[in-house]
Order: sequence, then structure tokens, then C-alpha cells
Amino acid sequence: MAHETKKLVIGAAGGFLIAVLIISGFVWTGMLPVTEAKGLLIIRVKDAPAELNELWLNISAVRVHREGWGNETWKEIPVVTELFDLLLLRNVSTVLAAGELPVGNYTEIRFRIVNAWANTAENPHQPLNVVANGWVMVKVHFAIEEAPITSVLIDIEVNEEPILNANKLMPVAKATVDYIE
Repeated sequence: MAHETKKLVIGAAGGFLIAVLIISGFVWTGMLPVTEAKGLLIIRVKDAPAELNELWLNISAVRVHREGWGNETWKEIPVVTELFDLLLLRNVSTVLAAGELPVGNYTEIRFRIVNAWANTAENPHQPLNVVANGWVMVKVHFAIEEAPITSVLIDIEVNEEPILNANKLMPVAKATVDYIE
């Protein structure tokens, strides 16, 4: 009877070891998904130039750069507010994009303005040419953790001279990070 128990224990241990090796092989080859911890990112925008009546921006994409992850460094964030008048955001902000990201450190945000127009007293609907293919880069370091929620506030600064004189939008953006419990 002791011999039978010993064979049973050895057989069970061998089966367990084989199962662990098979599962490890699937994980190692990428056939089984390994879930990553995720946290929530909210990106808001604010601010506006002073001499324009309205400055409308149409945003098509928002991406963030994850530090140290090879070809998978850029992550797309779903755009929440695609079209807005920047002038209405003088003392308030609106959510531009929000989504879950893998836990980690991030170093840059990019958003793409696909079209823009300004309203002035002289020209009520002035289409603007957006420089740099419309991509605005914001260098900012932030961390995504499972908790708290990471909130990045982007302050878009616009030089009015190119808008009024050459119909060109050349925005510059800076950001601040806040962690919401």
C-alpha cells in the first residue's frame, strides 16, 4: 500500500511539473495573454488667446509615449471632446481624452489638430493651416498606477500674430500632472 501511495504521489508531482512547463511555454511564446495592471488617465485642455472671438480646434487623435517599451511605446487614448472653442476654456477645462493605460512611466503626449478656424471681427470664419502636420507635442513625465487616477492638464498657448496675419495655427502646449484619489 505504501508503494502504491508513493507511485501516486510521484505521478501527481510529475503531472503537475509537466502542466507547469506546458503553461510556461505558452506564456513565453505569447500564445497565452498575460494581463497587465492598468490605471486611468484623463487628459484635459484649457486656456485661450485674448484677441480672437473664437478659436475652434478639431482633435482627431491623442497618443502617449510609454517609457522603455521598444516598438510598443505609443499608446492611443480615446478622444472624448473632438471639437471645442479654445476661448471658452479660459478659467475652466474640458476632458480631451480618457482611457486605461498599462501601469508605468510616460514621457510625452501628442494630439493631432486636423483642422482649426478662428472668428474675428474682420473675418467670421477664417480657416487656419495647422503647422507640423497638426501634431502638437507635450513633453511631460507622469506615472500611471492602478490608483490613484492620473490627470494631465494641457495648457494650449497660441500666438495670435500668425493667425491674424498668415492664417497659421502654431500652438505650443505645456502640461501639469495631478493624481486624484
